[in-house]
Amino acid sequence: LKNEVFEEGTVEKAGLYTEHMKEVIDWLRRSKERESQLVAEGIETEQTPTVRAPQRPLGEPDPNNVGQLLPPDPDEMEIWREELKLVARRRQNLSEGLQWAYAILKGQCAPSTWGRLEGEAGFEQVDRDKDPVELKRRIKRVCCGFQAHKQPVYAVVQAIKLFATSIQEGESLDTYFRNMESKWSIIEQFGGCLTHHPGLVEERAILYASEDDPPRDADQVDAADRAAARDAIAEEVKTAFFLGGANNKKYGALKDQLENNYVMGDDKYPTTVEQAQGMLRNFRAPRSNNYNGGYRDKAGGDEDGIQFVQTRDNDEKGDETSSVDGAAMMQKDSKVKFNSKGEKDCYLCGADDHWAPDCPEKDKKKGDAGAKQGKLFIQLDGAMISQVRTGGLKKNYLYLDTCTTNDQMVNPSYLTGVHTAKDPLNLHTNAGTSTSRQQGFLGSKKFWLDRMGIANGAILVQAVSTVRENYEGFTKRDVLKARAAKELQSKLGYASDTTMKDLLKEKEKVRHALLHNCPVTIDDFEKALTIFGPSVARLKGTSTRTKPIRAEADYVRIPQEIVDLNRFVTIVADVMFVCGLPFLISLSRRIRFVTLQFIPNRTAGELCAGIKSILKLYKRAGFVIQNAIMDNEFEPLKERLLNYVEINTTAKNEH
Repeated sequence: LKNEVFEEGTVEKAGLYTEHMKEVIDWLRRSKERESQLVAEGIETEQTPTVRAPQRPLGEPDPNNVGQLLPPDPDEMEIWREELKLVARRRQNLSEGLQWAYAILKGQCAPSTWGRLEGEAGFEQVDRDKDPVELKRRIKRVCCGFQAHKQPVYAVVQAIKLFATSIQEGESLDTYFRNMESKWSIIEQFGGCLTHHPGLVEERAILYASEDDPPRDADQVDAADRAAARDAIAEEVKTAFFLGGANNKKYGALKDQLENNYVMGDDKYPTTVEQAQGMLRNFRAPRSNNYNGGYRDKAGGDEDGIQFVQTRDNDEKGDETSSVDGAAMMQKDSKVKFNSKGEKDCYLCGADDHWAPDCPEKDKKKGDAGAKQGKLFIQLDGAMISQVRTGGLKKNYLYLDTCTTNDQMVNPSYLTGVHTAKDPLNLHTNAGTSTSRQQGFLGSKKFWLDRMGIANGAILVQAVSTVRENYEGFTKRDVLKARAAKELQSKLGYASDTTMKDLLKEKEKVRHALLHNCPVTIDDFEKALTIFGPSVARLKGTSTRTKPIRAEADYVRIPQEIVDLNRFVTIVADVMFVCGLPFLISLSRRIRFVTLQFIPNRTAGELCAGIKSILKLYKRAGFVIQNAIMDNEFEPLKERLLNYVEINTTAKNEH
């Protein structure tokens, strides 16, 4: 419950309070102690729970004596006496449970919320009585903006206004319905009403009377007709609010269709919230991406001449369009331009009605322009992705990844010496497995080439550790000369640092030295060693195999007393994730021994093999695993491991 905190809020946050309170009540109900079921139900319904004494059983009427009863059945009397004995104990448990629930609700209140509650009139008595039901009512008022200092009528009107103007924006359908339901319940709980429409109720009641058998006239409408009509109209009004606030851009076509059907004499409007939710969930909008059902945005203005074009990333040059009735609606007075290379898109923003020099995004996208000049931008951890207008990964960026195991390039224009590798690379990612068969060089660093990839990626540790930090204190000219010195060393067969220094010293002293007319100086080489460090290729070529450390078996003998006392073991196990990788972890009770093993996937076969390996490990040490406590994910393993261990699976948060 650490995330279920009751914070002081407004009517707009009524849905958040409802979610938190529901989680707290569900937690109380799952605790299964101190009459928690009864306590949770009382808090949920805001009715103080009580334990009623069982009714004494009565005998059957005496057929021989009118008005007299026969003695009750002895078995029923015995059951009644046993139940009566439990009443006092249950009432004591209920009293303790209410105090316990009060402490839980108090602990979930934010300091500002609790301070607001303490300042309300009559709260001292609530705190002395430890009444969780009254505490819930007061928490609801504070969290939903109905504090004691606000005028009740004004607060209810504000809640009605907020509900009536609510629309679905940037939220899922489930979240939208949940928030609307919370706002509706808040209005009802504080005395407001949105369903009082006498005219509609009377009209519906007359309709019900006319459909009766035999039909009745309008002057024969009774209270039952009006009660049924009142309930039906209330549900339909609520449904109309929910349907009307649904996203127009996504469900505008559905609203138009319902309206058109009604005009044609076919009323398809939903009459319950459940019907509306199912209709919205199963609705499939027209294929045109820009259709909004005739509902125009304020900034959109007139829709005539709008262009139906699919959004694409800046680096993907395409002109796919969605047509309406087979004809593409192109924007008025627009003319597609092509450059000398046959490209028609502006490489800064992707539009096809202008080129880069005339692009309105020119100042904002100066960094992207470097792609046409062959520049490669390094981006750490994708920090700039959220600021890119089109939101896609750019193929002229090199993303430094802390999780990747191989350097990969998708844009071949940045690589030199592209060739087919002897052994292909099979790269496993969240999106699947890709195979790369070509390699190339970015400078002196080798990259795999995957033309179907989504981004250029490099290992962060290798790419960052020796460049940015060591560049400090050197000018651009110094860095360029240092690179020339490193390139010279590679051309000389990766000569040693001592040999390089001797050759450069000889060049300066002897006129006809081996390195004649070489612009690299010994000072440049010293800077190269500072910036780039020693030659990695040289170190690999000159390193010899070292004698490995001998592996010694170092086992701790388990005392026989511990084995005898804990021979039969109960373990708990579950699947946990580290950097997205699944691991099967287990813990034995009393012994507190932890095992951890990687599983390629979470199939029943892999999990079964992992559990068997744990069983074998304990068996080698002399222990026998009798019970394994797990969640429902391991339910399929019960039959597979029936002869090995007893698996106990329970619901979420039960262990």
